[in-house]
Amino acid sequence: MGIRMTNIATPMPQPRAKFTNKLGLPLSGGKVYTYEPGTDIPKKTWRDVDKSVENTNPIQLDAAGEADIYGVGFYRVLVKDFFGLTIYDVEKTGIAVELDASFVIDGDKTQKQINDNQEKLNTITNKTGTTETLAESVDAAPFLQALISAMPDGMTLDLLGKTFRVKKNTGFASDYPNGDQPCLVVKDKKNIKLTNGKLIVKEHAQTAIDCIDSNGV
Repeated sequence: MGIRMTNIATPMPQPRAKFTNKLGLPLSGGKVYTYEPGTDIPKKTWRDVDKSVENTNPIQLDAAGEADIYGVGFYRVLVKDFFGLTIYDVEKTGIAVELDASFVIDGDKTQKQINDNQEKLNTITNKTGTTETLAESVDAAPFLQALISAMPDGMTLDLLGKTFRVKKNTGFASDYPNGDQPCLVVKDKKNIKLTNGKLIVKEHAQTAIDCIDSNGV
């Protein structure tokens, strides 16, 4: 299961970190110390966005008071001049990145699609009950089948400890020409799991759940 970012545009950051003294002049030969926020525990930074070259800590600024500094999350940043005098000490700085779920891909589904499926699961269980029994008229098989069919390989679907009443699946007729469909069908899937739930079978022909061309289920 691979997770990747979709192609989105972002504002261009300042190409290099630039530091000045209290007079606004370049902090030539200064040093930048990076720590975990609010501590004296050193925290790594890098010279490139791919994190292939790690910076020294402290980071030595050039004659223009600049350096290539890329970090992850929040830092305590201590900046000193050439003589070792503290220019400033910021207890917590950095960027917290919050991504819209539609920008994250898990398999062939966006995280938003996966979240929406989970939200539907929450909604149907809230409507039909959270105890050991569900209404006789409620058939959760079509809903659960839609979730299963949408699951990317390697995904685990948490059923939130709920109980679902299911009946014979009327779909997949070509796979079950004799009309002996089960309640749920896992087809063309690898290493997926349904966990933390219970099925109450109202009606089935072959079995409650059947697998077709799937493994690791």
